[in-house]
Amino acid sequence: MTLVLGGDYKEFIIRAFFNMVPVALINVTNPRFNALEKFALTKYSFLMLENSNFIHFLRKAHRFVLVSSSQPLLRSLLQRAKDSPWANPEGFYILIDKQTETRGCINARSYLWTAWEYDLLSVIFICIDPNDGIVYYTYSPYSNSTPDNWYEVGHAKGRNGHPWIILKRKFIFDSNTCIDLDFDKTTTLDGYEIRLNAVEMEPFIKVNLSLSRLDKFRGDNSEIVKIFLQKLKAHLMITLSHDTIYTLGGIGPNGTFEGLMAPLSEGRVDIAMNTRTLLTLWKVRYTYPHSRSGICVIAQPKKPISEFTKIVTFLSPEVMMGVIAICLLIYVIFMQSLGYIEAGLEVIRLMICVGILHLPKIDSTRIFICMALILFLNINALFQSHLSSLLTVPIYYRDIDTLTSLKKAGYTFYGPRFFKDLISDPVLKSRYKLVSYEDCKEHVENSSTAVCVGDCYHLYYRIKGQDLIRSKMLFPMTQSYVTREDWPLYNRVNDIIQQMMQAGLIKKSRDDVLLEIKRERGRRTSKKKSFNVMLLKQLAFSFYFLGFGYACAIIIFALEMAIGGSIPVYQNWKAIGKKKNKTMRKKEETGTNKILKISACH
Repeated sequence: MTLVLGGDYKEFIIRAFFNMVPVALINVTNPRFNALEKFALTKYSFLMLENSNFIHFLRKAHRFVLVSSSQPLLRSLLQRAKDSPWANPEGFYILIDKQTETRGCINARSYLWTAWEYDLLSVIFICIDPNDGIVYYTYSPYSNSTPDNWYEVGHAKGRNGHPWIILKRKFIFDSNTCIDLDFDKTTTLDGYEIRLNAVEMEPFIKVNLSLSRLDKFRGDNSEIVKIFLQKLKAHLMITLSHDTIYTLGGIGPNGTFEGLMAPLSEGRVDIAMNTRTLLTLWKVRYTYPHSRSGICVIAQPKKPISEFTKIVTFLSPEVMMGVIAICLLIYVIFMQSLGYIEAGLEVIRLMICVGILHLPKIDSTRIFICMALILFLNINALFQSHLSSLLTVPIYYRDIDTLTSLKKAGYTFYGPRFFKDLISDPVLKSRYKLVSYEDCKEHVENSSTAVCVGDCYHLYYRIKGQDLIRSKMLFPMTQSYVTREDWPLYNRVNDIIQQMMQAGLIKKSRDDVLLEIKRERGRRTSKKKSFNVMLLKQLAFSFYFLGFGYACAIIIFALEMAIGGSIPVYQNWKAIGKKKNKTMRKKEETGTNKILKISACH
């Protein structure tokens, strides 16, 4: 644990024993303590942070003791603590009035309210009461759910008139002195207002202004937010931006946040309803990562793949090589007993899954042939199932599914600044053009060498009903919500999101929203009365394929007849006669044996 002393801390240094606890000092009156001014500038300019050469080797502090004689001095101390490397809004702050021996606890409310203006939640004010001696004061900005050893002594109006409760507790020197000094104040918010901002982005957030209150917002992003804030019993105040998703914002060229991130970083908004990619970002915080998405591009389709190419690519090269190897092995097996031409015909019979005339006599070889027959049965079923896709949906040549193929094809990238920062390849980065939301798609529609970069799910819904194609996921992204850096409810909200993720509620919410959108699209498609009649020329290829199959069957049949005709017919009849003679002899022998047995009995 680390400790920060601020203000007039000389008596603490003289009297206290820190027992090897690291201590940092902050002073507002001594001009010698200005070594952290450069570091403070990095908290207000990202460019200053990038240009800084020092290493942030100092860690956050956990306890702050600030001693001041007035509210303005306390405000200055809190600001210096916030701008220091030890800043920690989740730390425990102890405020002391230097002149409490003469003024008592008259500054309790003003000191605590100043701490709350800096979004500090774990705060106590220690003073000397003329009647009760040493006492503690604290506040609860959300509800009156407090431990039994604290009791209310006053109320004030917080955000939008919400009760801001002042609590008091006597100092008793015993084993329970430090118990419940820092208790959880976020169990329930009792109607406290949470400020959010959002922009419509299908399918994550869908807005219908004709509905009432929170029903205006649909989609998994908004549904998840509404669930965990209802758990906290909070009210929502949502600021809807009517701009495009490119206004989700980021760090602008001047080193400060722009777009919807600007009010978030300035503290005017508590949490954003739109999820963002989980990255190391300056001056904001991410909640527990709960969803996955990715980066894709949309482009004009290339020429469709021919039916012959589709048939060739039905099976992967590895499977085709394996089939060829098995066929050669079977050919060698049959060639040893049948000859060159007969062995080839047997292999063809096996491949088209018809009867085999001459099975090998060795049992192990027969087992191998049976396994090969099962293999060809599966391959034929797979091949024939792929034939149904020849005339359904056209398949286009794709050179947009990887960054390497995009680079080789010479595409020009269009999109927002955020996605440009994710590209590390210098060639691709040089082809990236920053455009507006509408212009990004317009460039794709007007050029066959242009691609628009964006979120995969959003691009899928953006091109619906258009003759554009979307790439596969170029690289994945983990998404979460973004909050302001010093939001007192961060830990509580973060824990609820993690519990929802582990219980499967977030996945269910996304699945339900996507299923509803698919149903809406299905209903919209079913209402359309425009049907395309399939022409005879579109079916011509299937007849060509059928004719090719018949031709091969006739050729094989002719070869079978030619090879089988080389054997004299009388030899076949002779073999049949021999079999009949053997059968007759066996019957006669059986009858003779029966007569002998009967005679022996007599």
